[in-house]
Amino acid sequence: MYRLINRIGGLVVGIACVVFGVIGWLWHYCEHIPMLIICGLLFMVYALFVKTDLVRFIWSAFSILFMIGMIIFNNVYLAENIHTWVFFTFCIAFIIYFIVDAIIQWPKGKKKGGETEEQAAPATAVEPIEEGEPYYLIRTADSGKVIFYLKDAKSETLATSGEFDSADAAKESIAETRKLAYTADVDDMTNADDARKTGARYEMYNYGGKVMRSRLVNEQNVTLVILPDANNKGDALKAISNMVADSQTEKVVDRTGDKPVSAPDAALFRTEEAEEETRSAINAARAAVATHISSEQLEEAPEGEGTEVVGIAFPERPKVYFFKPEADGVTYQVGDVVLVPTLSIDRVVGVAVPNIRLTDDKLVLPLKSILQVVSRA
Repeated sequence: MYRLINRIGGLVVGIACVVFGVIGWLWHYCEHIPMLIICGLLFMVYALFVKTDLVRFIWSAFSILFMIGMIIFNNVYLAENIHTWVFFTFCIAFIIYFIVDAIIQWPKGKKKGGETEEQAAPATAVEPIEEGEPYYLIRTADSGKVIFYLKDAKSETLATSGEFDSADAAKESIAETRKLAYTADVDDMTNADDARKTGARYEMYNYGGKVMRSRLVNEQNVTLVILPDANNKGDALKAISNMVADSQTEKVVDRTGDKPVSAPDAALFRTEEAEEETRSAINAARAAVATHISSEQLEEAPEGEGTEVVGIAFPERPKVYFFKPEADGVTYQVGDVVLVPTLSIDRVVGVAVPNIRLTDDKLVLPLKSILQVVSRA
């Protein structure tokens, strides 16, 4: 309501300045008349087009200085007459107007504790959010469409939707997400030998050897939401578990009137992307194996001694690294593709040296174990 009154008041005062200035110009021109017209035009632009609170604050501060300058100019350098005193009154009124507007607008433009608009939104929601309660948050994307988030009790994002044409469409998708999230199976696509699952499912896959991604897909192969990227399968499964636990909340907060947020990458919602990424990672791992196979003969440890290991090829590294087999009795051959842990993420890599026993002096201990076979050669 304040902003509406503010804009109407600014528009009325701006028009009055322009009309008064034009009449004064035609009746009895003096030096302050052009500045009065300019002031009126500034007021009209301010009222009609300036919407951002911070810009309004800066505009107000500038206008106050501008008005003070005009008062000094008209009452020090120009002869005092009735027109000057009328103009002086206008300037005082403008200064009061802008001071009030600056005081009211400035606190609204600041963010609390360095939070972003999207992070600060739940604390100022029109519909109150009870502490410790998960909720769905509907926002307007910078494309003009609508997206929603699933938030946990601490307002951390558990899942993000694609774009919808309206808030009602987003709410329909929320209802479907709530229905399927609890019963959907996990489709572990890091293992390319597994048959693809159908129906509602969480697709979990390795993205270019960089991160683990997961998302909820319905029976029609439409991606409902994407989950935050994870470093390894354990973290990805934990993210899925957190979503399952909080997805049943009935709390929906509509914040479509807030400042728009960035929409997620549309490519993440393509149903074929997960399998494409898995195949791409497998091909890259096998290509790396071809450049890492060495003619050097490794000397095996004497029978009953040493440690059984498997040589792994990383595309960006010139040497072979050794890992323990996934379990006793599991054998590998050159060209097999496996998933292994690293310091930062789980990686899809190729086998360059099949099972061999080496003495500890030829290994960098401690050794990590292969997590699983992705694809056999």
